[in-house]
Amino acid sequence: MTDQASTSEEHDVAELLHLPDPNLVVPPYSQVEARVGSAHGISPMAALVALTLFIVVATALSLLRGAPAGRDVLAPSPSTLPTATPRPSLKALVRAEAASLNFQPLVPGYLPDGLTSVSTRSGGRDPSRGGEARLLQIELSDQTGSVVAVILEGPAGCCLDYARPNATPNASIGARPIGHLIDGIAPAQGGPIIWWVEGNTYIAVSSPGLASSELLRIAASIQPLP
Repeated sequence: MTDQASTSEEHDVAELLHLPDPNLVVPPYSQVEARVGSAHGISPMAALVALTLFIVVATALSLLRGAPAGRDVLAPSPSTLPTATPRPSLKALVRAEAASLNFQPLVPGYLPDGLTSVSTRSGGRDPSRGGEARLLQIELSDQTGSVVAVILEGPAGCCLDYARPNATPNASIGARPIGHLIDGIAPAQGGPIIWWVEGNTYIAVSSPGLASSELLRIAASIQPLP
């Protein structure tokens, strides 16, 4: 009699809470999990997914709170960033070649924007030594590698100074009427050129693209290497 009354109460409570009959077998979850899910209208699998999602979100928030504020863990530290090696100055490049020359090298104080390179080569006639002269070449190029201007230096009496020994100056280098300007040369042949002699040094400035006025500006800025 007592067992029947107890069973009746359990059925009444189950109906009131919308719980399944306690006598039913609920595989594969425990009766507690099954009753909680049924009481809220949620399937056992959905409850498990929600619980798993909650754990994942809680773990992520915990990790975020533990990270140092304002720190990007993927950003490299300043000590690991590469540093650019500064390019030697034009004067330093010319000075490095000066020992192989038998004339006073000169350097421009003004050049249009671009990249400069310095080299030496043989060419022309050396009136003091005989044979080929040792020449200094300063080349200015743009970002694509195209030549913008060339300054060629050698011993006095070489190159155009040798080819045109009695040429009459027709251009001023600064305030000095000592320059020889040859205009109308095609860019493929080097473009316009201005040349003159400074002490024991022959200098020629040419360009396949610059105007003659820009060549004269470069020429007026050229001075002996200090």
